[in-house]
Amino acid sequence: MTGLLRALLIVFLLLAPPARASSIALLMADNSAPYQEFSEELQRVLQGSDWQIRHFFLGNDNSPLSADLIITVGSEALPAGLARRVPGTPLLASLLPRAGYTRALADNRRNDRVSAIVLDQPSNRLTALMRHLLPGKERFGLLHSSETRSELPVLRRTFNLAGYSLDSEAVDSDISLLPALDALLPRIDVLVAIPDSQLYRRETIKPLLITTYRYRRPLIAFSPALVKAGALAALYSSPGQIGRQTGELILNRGNNLPPPQSPTYYSITINQSVADAFNLAMGDESAIYRALLADRTAQ
Repeated sequence: MTGLLRALLIVFLLLAPPARASSIALLMADNSAPYQEFSEELQRVLQGSDWQIRHFFLGNDNSPLSADLIITVGSEALPAGLARRVPGTPLLASLLPRAGYTRALADNRRNDRVSAIVLDQPSNRLTALMRHLLPGKERFGLLHSSETRSELPVLRRTFNLAGYSLDSEAVDSDISLLPALDALLPRIDVLVAIPDSQLYRRETIKPLLITTYRYRRPLIAFSPALVKAGALAALYSSPGQIGRQTGELILNRGNNLPPPQSPTYYSITINQSVADAFNLAMGDESAIYRALLADRTAQ
């Protein structure tokens, strides 16, 4: 009987249809370098799995995205992905600020089975950076628009728990940016920038940095581009790091998406010329990064 059962099992396995591969519709704004970096890292992580990726770009067509999982990359892709997804299809947004994710969902009624990996660093990681990067500085400040106003309570509470103060000024237009800076900078030691598309744009970065230099207040930013432009340092996650986290989430959870989450992997970069200009004695960039990795509060 045992031999017969074994033979029947072998026949069943031979005749059974092959398992269907799971499909991902990857929707990106274009094929520029940041999106390529994200896509390549995602494919690397998923290599050898049952997940197959099909690439889509904004503007090519507006047909429904039929897949087991939709991944949108960047702020522009999320509204299009929400509009094109087949109802009920899980959608994971990535490489966008939390404010952009929240705004897109507010404008769309079909928000079931939607989640994100946002670019915003956890507030406790930000305070850990301050502790290792700028010991002795205790008065921090930030500008916010209507886009990021809702994030202030959590940030302020985290800074207070870390022994810091967090002051703020609201900016409701480009005209009010410099007056808000003039009001805020004398009250603080360091200006902190969080992702906010209403505040940090090509047109505003130069006057903002000039004003911080005039008051001799360093800026801690959220992208290496801002450090290159003249910010003191940045805590950020690269497109490749977000792509890696996205792939690992899919391997662990499939299309059973968890709530929106912050970046797992991150980098720091420091502009030593700015540090010298402000007479700031700071540790080596790699040493500060290692200290952050070892700091449990930064995880």
